[in-house]
Amino acid sequence: MSTTTMRKRAMPRAITKINGEDAAVVLERRNLVFSGYQDPDSQWNAGMQSYASKGALNFVAASLDFNGPTLTLTYDTGEERTEDNFAIVRPGANFTGIATGEDFYNRFCNPESAALTAAEATSTTSEAASSATAATVTPEPTIEGYPFPVIRDNGANITHGYFLNGTGYEDVAVLAVNGFSPSGDFNGNEYLRNFQETLEKFLADCKAQNKKRLVIDVLGNGGGYVVAGYELFTQLFPDAPKFQAHNLRETESLRQMAEVAGRFLDQIVSFDASTITVNASERVQPAVRIAAAQAEDAAQAQATAFAILQQSSIVSNLVPGGVFAPDGSNLTSVDQILSPVTIKGDRFTAYQQTPLNMTSPSFNLTGTGNKANPAPAVFAPEDIVILTDGTCGSTCTLFSYLMILQLNIKTTVVGGRPQPGPMQSVAGVEGAQVFYLQELSAAATAVLLLDPASNVTDSELALLDEGYALSRAFNPDSPGAVNGKNAFSRMDSQTPLQFLYQPANCRIFWTKEMLFAPEEVWKRTVDATWADPDRFCVEGSRVNLDMSAKVTDTKFFVGGKGAPVVGESSAQRGTGGIEGFKVVSATVVALVMALLI
Repeated sequence: MSTTTMRKRAMPRAITKINGEDAAVVLERRNLVFSGYQDPDSQWNAGMQSYASKGALNFVAASLDFNGPTLTLTYDTGEERTEDNFAIVRPGANFTGIATGEDFYNRFCNPESAALTAAEATSTTSEAASSATAATVTPEPTIEGYPFPVIRDNGANITHGYFLNGTGYEDVAVLAVNGFSPSGDFNGNEYLRNFQETLEKFLADCKAQNKKRLVIDVLGNGGGYVVAGYELFTQLFPDAPKFQAHNLRETESLRQMAEVAGRFLDQIVSFDASTITVNASERVQPAVRIAAAQAEDAAQAQATAFAILQQSSIVSNLVPGGVFAPDGSNLTSVDQILSPVTIKGDRFTAYQQTPLNMTSPSFNLTGTGNKANPAPAVFAPEDIVILTDGTCGSTCTLFSYLMILQLNIKTTVVGGRPQPGPMQSVAGVEGAQVFYLQELSAAATAVLLLDPASNVTDSELALLDEGYALSRAFNPDSPGAVNGKNAFSRMDSQTPLQFLYQPANCRIFWTKEMLFAPEEVWKRTVDATWADPDRFCVEGSRVNLDMSAKVTDTKFFVGGKGAPVVGESSAQRGTGGIEGFKVVSATVVALVMALLI
């Protein structure tokens, strides 16, 4: 649908009741069950279409469960309309002979079912064929739903810049960042290099055109490459500190992975991975482990394990060499890394940070390597506002919290439930790193190859190695992931960001004109932020919260001692970038470039 069509179409009638019950109440209740967002206002926005979320659907349009034979909608005109509910069955699904839940499980869910295996093979093959035939196309001048940009990326369709027109807006620039990673088969390094170049040129154009204020639109931004979030922050404020503090829940399996990898660390680091084709992100079936362990040449078993662990983004958090404390000091032993942090009675690893000071021929973070002398900041902190719809998550979270908590950047949020009051600016997943299920299983397999004594029936490692959930995945090549790493603000070592309530400074509601006209949203954001907040912010939604001056929590330092972090640590300064990953020598790819969900 063209932008013009989207803007000209008539607004639909308002739905007041669903199956005879207040529509807002029904949607809120359903969102609590099915939405992936933690905040009810963000859940609401995630189901509503806008220029940034053109494919959004709520349960009225497509439900994940059965809601009865019919759906009745009551409109504000008093009219009622009833439609039959129906199910869409995937092509090839055969329900012949399905009479019970057990029948359904054996046909569609049981990994030992021949029918399921065949269906998965067909699905995977067709998807692979489709992917292989995808052609590279020249990007369009504009991005669907948006006006003509002054600059845009080279095809990822998620980074684009604008200059506003009209009285009172002449000095305003807008940077829209719909995500921090491209979709599909777009090359990651190519995206990062182009993202960096796009930001550099946009900010240079802003300075040349004497733009004084900046709106950063992250509506619908669910995250992406961690390094992209740091890249945006660094280009905006090259001299600002980039505080990091993360940890992992110290489960039995994680501790065993750390201890076994630590015992074999020298061999893992020095192993020549080119001699074996096993990849840490691939599923290594238990049969491979058993065959390797029983092989006449026991070295084959070790080679398999070394190759997996050398590339593992999970194990890289658990062994010394590339793991630093938030104050920049090096954690030099597995015992130091596992030194437990207790939060609410649960055990976690020591606080750590990701090193950002490694050089690479493929990409260097601004401020490091061949990008060591960045241009000065174009905009002052008080002249920037982050515009969100609350669905900002993962890398978007990390970027936003750097801006909000360290520099007191203002935030304005749009939409939410039809009620007054504040709304969270950040309410997506707020962890720091994704661990893919295939990689978790592969790491467990590798540990059991090196230490068969750890293979205790029904232990966590044994269950991960078995990979039952992987074998049930509809798409075995993409079975899912967990966000396994906490992130913290520098002021609070006891509350991961996932549990931090962060209200926006101002909230605005959608209007008919704003839904599919981003320029109207950007102008309303400018008005609500700088022109007249009392007039344009929703009643009761204004929140003045400045945490940038608070002292850094000393528990982040080794031993809980040390001076507050006021600048970049030694691990963050110098020449640096992104390099191919190995456990000790170049941890950044697996850590910093990990996709977050």
